[in-house]
Amino acid sequence: MLTAEETSVVLGTSLLAETSASEPPSALTAEPPACSVAVGPATQAVYGTAWTAFRSVAYQDSADVADHTVTQTVARYPEPSDAAAVFRVLTDGLANCPAAVRTDPLRGESTWAYEVAASGPESLAWSAIQDAGDGWACHRQARVKGTTVLQVSVCQAGDGAPLAAQLADRVASRVEP
Repeated sequence: MLTAEETSVVLGTSLLAETSASEPPSALTAEPPACSVAVGPATQAVYGTAWTAFRSVAYQDSADVADHTVTQTVARYPEPSDAAAVFRVLTDGLANCPAAVRTDPLRGESTWAYEVAASGPESLAWSAIQDAGDGWACHRQARVKGTTVLQVSVCQAGDGAPLAAQLADRVASRVEP
């Protein structure tokens, strides 16, 4: 994973606040229910419980109301086929959900549109755009590399897709197959 300092250099802003997790959170409630993967791509809806190691870290430029949030998630599985299956859950879940209402116990309900920009056997790029969010969007990249599935999310008002790609490339370069 990249440190807050390394991530700040890529974003061009200081990221300070940090939260981390050693296991994926529970799936979020989605309407329609089939969109649970799209509304919670870094939750148990995608990563399940069969991982052998899991780490997620989020950095923000403010502890209160952030203009930039970056999240990195990495999970390792016993076999490459396990990681590939998790990656398929993610790609299939996004392919079948153009929009959904997400219910987050901490933040309430919000409506999001999902747009897949690129999808391949080992990489996926997509955006989650919040309805009535004043341009707020989360630009995401996911990769499968051997026994590891990783994701990077850059959330901000504006186009964070190039930043998400750059950060995902850096994280992936640190993953041993």
